[in-house]
Amino acid sequence: MKKSYIWVIATYIIMQFTNVIGAAFVFKRGLYGNTEHALMLSKGNWSVINMTMAVVVMLLLIRKEFSNKVTQDRSNKIPVWIWMIIGGLGAIVAQAIATLIEQKVFHVQVNSQNTQYIFRIIQEVPLYVVTSIVYAPIMEELVFRKVIYGTLAKKFNFFVAALLSSGLFAVIHMEFTHFLVYLSMGLVFSFVYKMTDKIMVPIIAHMLMNAIVFLTLIK
Repeated sequence: MKKSYIWVIATYIIMQFTNVIGAAFVFKRGLYGNTEHALMLSKGNWSVINMTMAVVVMLLLIRKEFSNKVTQDRSNKIPVWIWMIIGGLGAIVAQAIATLIEQKVFHVQVNSQNTQYIFRIIQEVPLYVVTSIVYAPIMEELVFRKVIYGTLAKKFNFFVAALLSSGLFAVIHMEFTHFLVYLSMGLVFSFVYKMTDKIMVPIIAHMLMNAIVFLTLIK
């Protein structure tokens, strides 16, 4: 694995830890008070700053690999923008199917606590929506598709590489009752990445999916 890839993963891990530690520090400083509202403000505002820095670092680490223009894929005649749409809508469909399976087979509650929690923070800190729709897709696709899937795909076939990277993608969300939902999303993003060999495709597809989910939550 390239050194830059190792640093991308390290940056992502550090960001996860500093999100928790930094938000707790801001809250304890009492900048916004000591209520639940203050806690949401602390988490939201700190996360925006923390994740902005992490995204900048990650993009700098792999900046040379973005030199190829986002144009038509060399292996087929379908423009990459269509693959972006296929990825975004495909992930929505995959989520719906996975949710139905979880509901009917495993009797899992439909609502995602993780999604609801993020939406609560957005209500308190509107700018936090940027972390959900823009930053998270960039970081997660760089880590789980470009670095992890890309590395595994050199040693294993698509299905093994996609399952392993998507499984890790599901685990990192720490919502194991919806493991199948995150796994299915990861498989879709891995597929469009394989078909285009351009990391911007799953990134934009992921952004599109998150934006659609966010819009469905607005009342």
